[in-house]
Amino acid sequence: VDLKMSDTVGSRHLDGAMHNLEKMSEYVQTGKTEVIEVGIELLENKIENSGMDKLQECIGGLIRAEQRVKAFTHSVDSLKSRWQNGELEDSMDIVEELEADFKRETEKVTNDPSLWDHEFMTSFIEQMKTIDAGFEFNTGVKPRGDDDVMQMAGEATTTCPITQCQMADPVKDKICGHSFEKQAILAHIAQCQKRKRPAKCPSTGCTNIIDRNNLESNVALKQLIQRRVKDSNQPQSSV
Repeated sequence: VDLKMSDTVGSRHLDGAMHNLEKMSEYVQTGKTEVIEVGIELLENKIENSGMDKLQECIGGLIRAEQRVKAFTHSVDSLKSRWQNGELEDSMDIVEELEADFKRETEKVTNDPSLWDHEFMTSFIEQMKTIDAGFEFNTGVKPRGDDDVMQMAGEATTTCPITQCQMADPVKDKICGHSFEKQAILAHIAQCQKRKRPAKCPSTGCTNIIDRNNLESNVALKQLIQRRVKDSNQPQSSV
């Protein structure tokens, strides 16, 4: 098929490419969820470091795949926009132009910061540290500072410092790293706002001021809690 810009086939080709990119993006997101689950299993079962190293290699692959998807998505969007704005000649071959633009975008990705500094890699390590603070993760050539593990000493706690009950939907403050039951910390913030005073972190000894914009779901801790609840509900086998 001759994919020239004057043909409606060209539009369908771009739309089809975008649909495939959306599916690839979904696969990457699924992979991100699964590596967290596997990471929890490795730590709970005390798997040797080589197992975690291989998992982090998988994370690197996911990051690179996500970067390529984003680069290609940008190329498709850019080409479609230029076409709609009349910036391209009717005789232009879509595939050739798309390949050229994608090459330019992937070259930009190659110059991105190290995979070890990528948000997902650092977030993964921090979430795993909430489960096992003593585990030594591969962090590349960049050593992690004391601030990164400020809150991570000791066994993972699943108890909310506000309710003193086991959390069901834990969220973590990105600044101090402490975790709380979502509704409890939101109520704490609302109460402090009502009294016109800063919402100080409820964790003992922490001076951080909690801002709801700095709260994020603690996925690893939530999955750990769910696993522990499931295990506790398993019938005990008789000896």
